[in-house]
Order: sequence, then C-alpha cells, then structure tokens
Amino acid sequence: MKAWVLMASLGAVLLGASVARADEPQWIRKDEAAALKAAAESGKLVLVDIWADWCTWCTRLDEKVFTTPEFAEAAKDFVLLKIDSDANKGYLEKTGQRGLPTTAFLTPDGKVYFARAGYMWTPAYVAMMKLVNETWKTGGDAGELAAKTQKLDEDNMEPEVKAMMEEGERRRAEAERRQAEAAAKAEELVKATGLDYTKGDSGNLVLTVNGVELSIACLAAEAQTLLSVAHSWPMPEGDPTDIAKTILGSNANVVIGTFGMARANEVSLHEQVVADGLNADTTKALLDAVAAVANAYTPGETLARQDPGTGDLAPIKALLTEAGFASTDADGGLTVNAGNTDIKVTAGITTFALYVDLGLKTDDEKVAPLVPSLAAISGVIGSAKILAAEDGSLGLAFVGPTAGLDSAAMKYYVDNLPRVRTGVSRWVQQQSGQK
Repeated sequence: MKAWVLMASLGAVLLGASVARADEPQWIRKDEAAALKAAAESGKLVLVDIWADWCTWCTRLDEKVFTTPEFAEAAKDFVLLKIDSDANKGYLEKTGQRGLPTTAFLTPDGKVYFARAGYMWTPAYVAMMKLVNETWKTGGDAGELAAKTQKLDEDNMEPEVKAMMEEGERRRAEAERRQAEAAAKAEELVKATGLDYTKGDSGNLVLTVNGVELSIACLAAEAQTLLSVAHSWPMPEGDPTDIAKTILGSNANVVIGTFGMARANEVSLHEQVVADGLNADTTKALLDAVAAVANAYTPGETLARQDPGTGDLAPIKALLTEAGFASTDADGGLTVNAGNTDIKVTAGITTFALYVDLGLKTDDEKVAPLVPSLAAISGVIGSAKILAAEDGSLGLAFVGPTAGLDSAAMKYYVDNLPRVRTGVSRWVQQQSGQK
C-alpha cells in the first residue's frame, strides 16, 4: 500500500511538472525555416532572440525576463526563435544591429519588421512586444518603433541596471575630465621645452626632435597621468614572426622606449612615463632619448646593445622603502617581491628598470606563433615592455628615467608589473591551449 501511495504521489508530481512545462514559452532553436512556417500558418510575427554564450546581458535576459509569467502571456502572440550569433555568422548583420542581445521581429515571409539591440527589463520588454505586434497588425509606421521602444526602456528601467548605467555615466564623465586635464598637462610640458609643435587629429601633439617626428600625448591612467611619446615606421617586408622576434630583441637592447607593431602595417617606438614630477628639462631629455633610439633603429634590424652603465641604487632603494616595499641586494641590483612575484630592480646612470621573467621562449612551438601578437602587445600595454633576450627567453620590464621619479610613481610601477605579467601569461596560455 505504501509503495502504491508513493508511486501515485510521484505520478502526481511528474504530471504537475509536465503541465507547468506546457505553460512555458516554447522556443524553436536554430531553425528559422520552421519558425517562419509556423508564423505563416498562425499569422504571427516571429520574435527572434539573438544571443551568445559569452554575453552576460543575454543570460540576464534569459533568466530575468523570459522566465516571467508576463513574458509567457505576451509570447502567446508570437512564434519564438533563438539564434546563437556565434554559430550563425552574419545573422545579426541582417537585422541592422551590432550588439547583443538583439531582439528581432520577422514577418511570416522572413523580412525584418523591427529589431532592437540591448537588454530590457520585463515591463519594458513586454510593452515592446505588444507595441510591435499592434503596430504590425494595424499597418502602423514601423519607423517610429525605435524611438517608442527607447522611451519604453527609459521609463521602465530595472533599478539595478539604472544604477549601473548612472555609475557608468559618472565614470565616463570623470574619465573625460581627467583626460582633458592630462591633455592640458602634455601641452604644458611640451610648451615649456620651447619646441615648436602642432596639434594632431586625435588631440595629440606633433613635433620634430633631431629629425624624428614624435607624437606626444598624456594619458589619464588608473592612478597616474602618463606622458606618451611615439614614432612609427612602415612595416619591413619579411616573415612576421622573424620581424616580431627582431622587434622584441630590440626592446631588450634599449634603455628607453618600446618597439611594437602599432598596426598591421607599422612598427612603432613607444614610451610612457609618469608625468607627475616632469619639468621642462626632464621632458626635453625624454624626447631626446626617444629620438636617439629612433635614429639608431632601422626596421628589421636589432639595435646594437646600449649599455646604460651602472647607476646608484641607493636612491632607488630609498624610494622602494618609502613606497612600502622591502628590497634585498642581488646580482648587481635589488630584488623586490610584490604580488607573489620576484622583481629585479636595476639602475642605469639616468634610468631605472623593473624586470620579471615570463617563463616563455620565442622558440617554444606553442609560443612561436604568438610572437607577432606579443610584439604588438608590447607597444600598447603602457610603460611595460616585452623583451627577448639573446637566448630567446621573454621578460617583461618597466624602464624609465630616474629624473622626476618619486615613491608614488615607484609604487605604481611595482604594483602594476605583476598584474601585467599575469595578464600576458594568461593570454599566452589561452591562445596556445596550455593549462
């Protein structure tokens, strides 16, 4: 008897579950032809959810909107279709949208009646469904739907999303303010040198130093304002991997400046240093140093090694201590541990360097194909440069002038080097399939 009651109870549970599933919206997966056939037979629009598994807002739409009874009720007036944008290349483009998630409404003959990219909260999303359906059925103007659905979204925004957007707007405004201050700082420093300059299209300053055209800008980084100095050449002909190894090898041979692949058709020389503490003399010295490296470099050839000489480590050690880092003497320099990473610190006559080994070699069969990308990364990761030693081992370094260096700038460099190293290492592991 007990067994029979248990089975009956289980049957009731299963029956209830099947009834609940029948009430849920029924999505057609991938098969647009089947969805259009169903739409033609029922006289309904097809609502297409275009998504990707990496899209967090797509997941939010699935979990917070498509599971609600309000959506389930409104969905009865549509044929529902889900399209994975990664598995269906080009599908998103035909809707005229670029972002994910995108909701598209198709007429039974397969034409896109209306499409909108972005997440919407349940009240706004359901209102959009009803508005689009009513407009289509009554022959209304579909051209007005974009403005009307935007108003629905603004008037019915999820509180958490609204707070996120307001915070994003606040950060954007703050970033613009800081970048404007940084641009003014760059012009102030360059103007103080007495050198003639013009303004480039992107707000950068363009000037010529010792026959080398340099592009100057200040960047508002996370904790510091960085002065950026760059020069570029056309990419030399040859094997991209060999060219990239030469570029990385050149980085290992210069005291200041980072060679990289700025774009597919260019080799760049790029240097960034903390702007705070720079003055007319130190800025001019920095520009002269970058110009000197540019004049000594022929694209496709590795520079002769430039020995910076041995500088005084005592001021560097004092700055490390002031910044809160303990250092020990080691192999002609200092060793500092930050972020569970041993960093070697050395001093030239006018420069200092922080260096960590990446544990990678250019001749590793998994690393070699990535060398051109590493050369490109080397030119865009701020003051960090990727180096290739003569034996092919890869390292990461911050190199900069000691003039104007203070404990705040030193802390910035030491704190960030392990983070950049971790980012580069993870990227290599992901791209090469290493675990």
